[in-house]
Amino acid sequence: MNMKFFSVGKYFAKLNLLLLFLTQSCNYVQKNPHFSHIENYPQAISIKTIELVKFELEAIESSYIGELFINNEKIGFIDQKFCWVFFFDKDGQFLTRHLGQGRGPSEIPTGIIDGHSCLNDGSYFFVGSANDCYIFDENFQIINSFIIDKTAEKKSKNFEQPWIYTLCYENLIMKNYDNYLYYNIFSEYEDLNFIDSPIDYFKNVFIISKLNLTTGKVEQILGNYPDIYVNDKSLKQLSLVNFDIDSKGNFYLSFELIL
Repeated sequence: MNMKFFSVGKYFAKLNLLLLFLTQSCNYVQKNPHFSHIENYPQAISIKTIELVKFELEAIESSYIGELFINNEKIGFIDQKFCWVFFFDKDGQFLTRHLGQGRGPSEIPTGIIDGHSCLNDGSYFFVGSANDCYIFDENFQIINSFIIDKTAEKKSKNFEQPWIYTLCYENLIMKNYDNYLYYNIFSEYEDLNFIDSPIDYFKNVFIISKLNLTTGKVEQILGNYPDIYVNDKSLKQLSLVNFDIDSKGNFYLSFELIL
């Protein structure tokens, strides 16, 4: 059976960034000094319509549990369960398959691929369920691996401590800028989660980790929720955060169902 997906024509590779612009809250003022935001920044969206076009990928042997991505004008598919990375041309024809579970120089030993990023130097980043990270070059030869180091000693729990946060597996986004990987995070610790104490959580929580790709160390935690999450308790079930980074290092954040 062929794999069937939908594209948005020439805008497909930039769909995530476009959606962030469309859903950005224009009155949001960032409280964290590491980010800044211009209040009521004028929108400059020139795309009026998006045409969805169906396309098919050539049939492959796969678990079909995974994610699509675009890189170097190729369509990629990551089989998260079998840890394979497939590439197809723009017409959906199969090109190559890489990785797979194992401990060889071109294999990955994690049980499942939970997140990934195409790095700016042409290499590929993958993370597993145990915070185990692997970087492969453009030919899928291993060049670095590490466990995410959340730096601080486990002292009393508070929102300033990187170790209380975990990867947002439900909607994991990983973006590269310079020698850092940024990914969205949340806390599920007792009394430090959005279910048990939503007002305190949304007022003080951080939402993005800054990971050094050489050392594996989380150097900063960044970003906050907008005030509407503190003022409206009904939003606590709609806590997903999306973000992107442009070529100048500017962050674009959107928050679930805030227009």
